Amino acid sequence: MDNSATKFGYAFYLSYFYRNILALDRKFEQITLKKTTQFYTINDFCMGISLAISIGCCPLTKIDTELFEERKLARSIGLKTGFFSASQAHRILNKFNGYHVNQLKRIGQTLVSEFGNAPRQELIVVDIDQSARSTYAQKREGVTTGKTQKHGQKCLQWSGTICAGEVIDQELKEGYRHCTDDFKQRYEEAVRILGRIDLSKHRWWIF
Repeated sequence: MDNSATKFGYAFYLSYFYRNILALDRKFEQITLKKTTQFYTINDFCMGISLAISIGCCPLTKIDTELFEERKLARSIGLKTGFFSASQAHRILNKFNGYHVNQLKRIGQTLVSEFGNAPRQELIVVDIDQSARSTYAQKREGVTTGKTQKHGQKCLQWSGTICAGEVIDQELKEGYRHCTDDFKQRYEEAVRILGRIDLSKHRWWIF
């Protein structure tokens, strides 16, 4: 592959891996979010955002400065007119709801089953990492557990199940919930994905 036109030379190999090995472009077709622009489909956005994050283009505002001229790289993942703007990427992400997140989770779990090392370990050990209720800045006016100061918006916390260095399951939950609330659910979901668990560890963090 010709990677002479980009400073992200290895990204061409990554895009080949995404499309020809993992078949991510075909898997992203399962997402039912309607396209919101004339030139890009939801598949285009998912492929572009995935590649941008993988090559360290974070936050996504860097798309405008680092990927705007990378037209060969864009075509390598199926974007015919070049990369979309950062504002377009954020608008798409803002349209995602719980239903679409569950679709992405199923795609991730399919990738784990097809290509991951976790289900193929002789001794399957899972590490369930969860966040406890946050009390950060709770003394500030208008701030309560699970709410932010700005407009009282919800804050979310991440729970993840890790095996063999791979995230096999993850969940965003409300900030007011304690980590033990869904531990059983996370464990049972890991058993469903991996088939069995030989040993589990549970860690929770207070921020």
